[in-house]
Amino acid sequence: MSIIELKEQIESQLNTRKINELEIDRLNRLIASSNGDDDTLVSILPSINSFLNDEKYYELDENLKVISLYETILSKLPINIISALYPLQVITTNLAYKNQFCLLILKLLTLNYDKIDMVDNGLLFEILKMYLADDELKIEICNQIERLFERTINIVNSNVLKEFQSLFAEVESNNNSTLVARLLTLILIKPSIYPYHFKVDPNDDDVLLNILKIQFFTDLIGKVDINTLPIDQMIELFYLRMENDIVDSFLITEVNNFLIKLSFKMNEFIFLKSSDFYLDRPSDVYLLSKFNASTFPPEFIKWLLEFPLSSNKYFTILLNLVKSKKCFDLLKFQLPDTIKTLSSNDHIYQLLVNLSLSSFGIDFLINSPSIMNDYVVSETPVYNEVFTLKLSLLDNLLKCPDLSIWEDKIIDVYKLMNNGRNIRSQPQVDVMDQAA
Repeated sequence: MSIIELKEQIESQLNTRKINELEIDRLNRLIASSNGDDDTLVSILPSINSFLNDEKYYELDENLKVISLYETILSKLPINIISALYPLQVITTNLAYKNQFCLLILKLLTLNYDKIDMVDNGLLFEILKMYLADDELKIEICNQIERLFERTINIVNSNVLKEFQSLFAEVESNNNSTLVARLLTLILIKPSIYPYHFKVDPNDDDVLLNILKIQFFTDLIGKVDINTLPIDQMIELFYLRMENDIVDSFLITEVNNFLIKLSFKMNEFIFLKSSDFYLDRPSDVYLLSKFNASTFPPEFIKWLLEFPLSSNKYFTILLNLVKSKKCFDLLKFQLPDTIKTLSSNDHIYQLLVNLSLSSFGIDFLINSPSIMNDYVVSETPVYNEVFTLKLSLLDNLLKCPDLSIWEDKIIDVYKLMNNGRNIRSQPQVDVMDQAA
């Protein structure tokens, strides 16, 4: 059956609202793989438009076969035909339906953003207004508007940008969590389009909105100059965790995540000192377990070393400290004894894995015979999580170009764990090949 014959058959199905999915798929494939006549393709569009705008569309086309066919047809048509078929009024009218046809138009605009005028005629503004006004707008439509905005924001002139900013200010003042979240998404695409110093009020009843704002500030790290971030506001919230239940129960995790990400953009963290922490609080332990330990000043590290870091309560802090050369140099002399006091094998191997992530940690291990013999090259069986940890440890070590006297033994254990038997008698291979 030719494209024309199949097209006419499907046209009839669309008009009677009884579609055959297999035949639609077939026509879709035929059009996709051929250079069909433009007039033939255009001739079926009225029937598709009518079908898509039927109020029962989602019942009639549960698998969205018709919309897929429509996309294929439009992808084959030149932009001059598309512009003639969809003038501004038609686009605006159909966007208002907020249905699959609306989604298709948005995809079409995104694909042809540099060929279809959307800025000067106010179309992009209307699309953003819809996006920032309807908190029940379908997720797939929201996602497509965000893609369109990402493509077009750099061609927006200053006058139009002022209109956008007025719209954004209205959304910000409404305090609708869903709509503000969308506004924050747009700002993240291009932070310079709107001032982003939103106030986080811990006494606000809308906890979700505050969480979204803090997450937004965290997402901005790496996109903007850190000096433009509301660091003082986040530090203030950190202090409030002791006296404000809302902060302690709902916001402190997000505040900590902000501070953690920020710490990896700084050489030295000067905003907090040891007296600001209470290590009986799990949230404070979490912060110190994830923070960039290289930013800790020496006196802060020494203060941490006064705690029993081998205990279950503080063990994650120890794991973090050994990743920093500055911290490691202050605790390396007590590490052998610390390892002996760890409560379980999985803690021991977690610590050894972290040590194997750095050149200074590996140097410490291969110069610690008791640790190497007891935990690294020992063929004593290990199980479950410990097995995986030990395998990661060996894998990391084998990436080191110089393992001194331990190289052969590490290879043997690595092979034993991977193959279930010692095959030392086999020809030796390059260490880096083994680690790959």
